[in-house]
Amino acid sequence: KGRASSDGAVGWFTAKDKNGAIFAEADSNYYSCTASVAVTDSKDIKDCKVIRKLSVGELFIVEEDPVDEPGTGITRVKGTCLQDEVTGWITLKGNAGTVFAEPSTKHFCILQETPLTQQFPTARPGDEVRKLAKGEAMQVLEGPKQENHAPEVRAKVKTLTDGAVGWVSLRKGSTRRWSPIYKCKAESPMHKSLEIDGAEVIRQIVVGEQLEFLEGPTGSANVVRIKAK
Repeated sequence: KGRASSDGAVGWFTAKDKNGAIFAEADSNYYSCTASVAVTDSKDIKDCKVIRKLSVGELFIVEEDPVDEPGTGITRVKGTCLQDEVTGWITLKGNAGTVFAEPSTKHFCILQETPLTQQFPTARPGDEVRKLAKGEAMQVLEGPKQENHAPEVRAKVKTLTDGAVGWVSLRKGSTRRWSPIYKCKAESPMHKSLEIDGAEVIRQIVVGEQLEFLEGPTGSANVVRIKAK
């Protein structure tokens, strides 16, 4: 669950789906202060002025790659504070090894368009708040949470109508197991040919009699015929 940095929209978004597609990942451009540190007007720590102090937990966005000052062990970076948009140079690591700021684990960058929804489960996401665009920054408010999915059952099949071969997902409500054995529910004639008009009757099929499917089904919306024995 996160908040969009652009307009404050709040909701749930997918970082990685069940197929492994990645929609968002941790954004290394966002840093969080681990100790109070100054924002200065220039890179040179010996010749700079303090603009203001950053407090613990305060966030900033790096504008350039971090720079190691030769012979000092100090690492500095140019960044913009989220609180007031002040831009300046910030010490990430001091000469004694003290870490003043590190990449935030609470910010993600959207890698490809994905919906921001009101609810957590993807099966029942609720209303869509809006679409998140590629490149947007999201502040994590809750999670990340892993959603468990039942394994998908797939089967390789061939259609009886045109012989097409491929894979299908076996889901409740969309497929059901088929049997080649049919049971007669109402007495009906068995014809020698597909066409009913003028067809020779082999014999009557009685209620409860079982038939083995051979070919079909074929016909119109009103009459569906199969070949059986």
